Amino acid sequence: MENIEKKKRKPRFNQRDRRQEFIKAAEKIFTQKGFEQTTIRDIAKEARASTGLLFSYFKNKESLIMEIVQERKEESLLATKKVLSQNKSFEEILT
Repeated sequence: MENIEKKKRKPRFNQRDRRQEFIKAAEKIFTQKGFEQTTIRDIAKEARASTGLLFSYFKNKESLIMEIVQERKEESLLATKKVLSQNKSFEEILT
């Protein structure tokens, strides 16, 4: 018999992209339904993935919301550093 080599399927997303898709989907659903009313299934559906795949990236929806908060915190810090590096007075920054 011939040795038939199976082709490995290339994933649609790399791990980092897939993780970001879950975060983006969670933000959208949390905004629409609220944190308490959102289920993991809602987030997985929005991200077009299985709940099992979502759980391979995040332990639960609390870990997802913490990741979102961390990202927003980092974005705010970068924006603040950018503004402060402009060497403007506080009054100039506010206007």
